[in-house]
Amino acid sequence: MEVSRSPFPGITPHLHPPRARVRTWFIEPAGMLNKVDRGTVINAAVATHISEHVYNLMRARFPLASRYLYIHDFSESASYDTQGRQILTQWAMRVRNQIENVVVIAPPMNTLFSMGIDTVAMMLRMSGIPFEVVYDLEAVRSRYQIRPSSEAIT
Repeated sequence: MEVSRSPFPGITPHLHPPRARVRTWFIEPAGMLNKVDRGTVINAAVATHISEHVYNLMRARFPLASRYLYIHDFSESASYDTQGRQILTQWAMRVRNQIENVVVIAPPMNTLFSMGIDTVAMMLRMSGIPFEVVYDLEAVRSRYQIRPSSEAIT
């Protein structure tokens, strides 16, 4: 399967386990940017990888931060399943006090996926969690001035 475009051309992701099909860059300001490979289904395995493995490594990387920016580029995802959505939603509720903002880049031509994200966004916003749905990573990059964290993973 073809690999999707990088949000940081020429900069290797901090994590990219082939089975998870998610590339992760830890970013400044403190946070994570996850980009799923083209055609990936956001299922339990992908959601668990992000909400447990990536999350724990992010917290270890930024021990002085109390709030984080969570960017999930799902723009090239094929779809999601109920279990994947539930895992990510429950994770957001659990860590709500550590969320500076959640930004999801949705697939531009996938109406069903977008409707699911909009429903989650509404629920999380009602719970006090800042949540944005966008369709362009470049707007997110300039708004938040994100850049890859230069520290190596230890």
